[in-house]
Amino acid sequence: MSGLKDYYELDFLKTAIVKYELTAVRGSDKSERKFNAQAHIDFSSHVKFCSFYIPDELCDQLFEMCKAALAYTRDVLALRGGTQIKLPKADGSWTGQGIKVTANEYLDIELVPLAGQEYPVTSFITAPPVYIYAESDLSPEEETQIIELGKRYNCEVILRGKKYSMERLSQDKPIAFISHDSNDKDNIARPIAEGLTKIGLSVWFDEYSLKPGDRLRESIEKGMKDCKKCILVLTPNFLKNSGWTAAEFNMIFTREIIEEKPLVIPVWAGVSKKEVYEYSPALVNVLGAVWAEDEQEKIIRNIARALDA
Repeated sequence: MSGLKDYYELDFLKTAIVKYELTAVRGSDKSERKFNAQAHIDFSSHVKFCSFYIPDELCDQLFEMCKAALAYTRDVLALRGGTQIKLPKADGSWTGQGIKVTANEYLDIELVPLAGQEYPVTSFITAPPVYIYAESDLSPEEETQIIELGKRYNCEVILRGKKYSMERLSQDKPIAFISHDSNDKDNIARPIAEGLTKIGLSVWFDEYSLKPGDRLRESIEKGMKDCKKCILVLTPNFLKNSGWTAAEFNMIFTREIIEEKPLVIPVWAGVSKKEVYEYSPALVNVLGAVWAEDEQEKIIRNIARALDA
């Protein structure tokens, strides 16, 4: 289930990201507390900007933490002391043949184009937004003060707290429904759900999508209607289950008939074509993924591409 930390990690997947762990001195005891920052590099438009995440345990002094974040913007955008660099999704969202990274006190990152000279990230334009994600909200007066302070750093401060998280959560529609037998949850269904979530795809998964008091049938039917496609985790347990998995399969099969388009992405695990044919002949002709413990990341990427199709 997506939360504010997830949005901080996933909101800018089309940028390269340099990660930081920063230190702020907190309280009268001068104790040091850690918080996170990211420098975002957009190779297609040649701009860079930064974001910060302030965890719940530091939100009792949120105003001071926001001030500390703004004080770090120059070092973050100069790529000083980064702990990790993560390239954007390989979906054509950045241009060039590759990048060259040299790690010293400052990270030197250069775009290597198909033709012409290398282009250093230090020459990229600094975009004004600074995103501060915090597990609490400032008061209106404090928010105004932080925005005004940001102007002194030539920044446009964009605050994203609990209100932002709740609004995002209410608007996020899962792209895929994961139908599985409960016996396959730990080894297959949950890794698929977590893997897709990490690359920015929202899924309907019972652990994420159901909460105490929900009406099970109504929630499942709504998930089936709202999702773009359904991932069927086909295992011996699934094929023998005459309860919810059978009901979910019937729902998605009925929807396929009504919408007249393929909606199912099968994931085969320990079942043969004959067994699947006996369960549903139509499923045998649907190209799916064959689950393997040692190739989970590759399989999840293939599922993600099928969802984007």
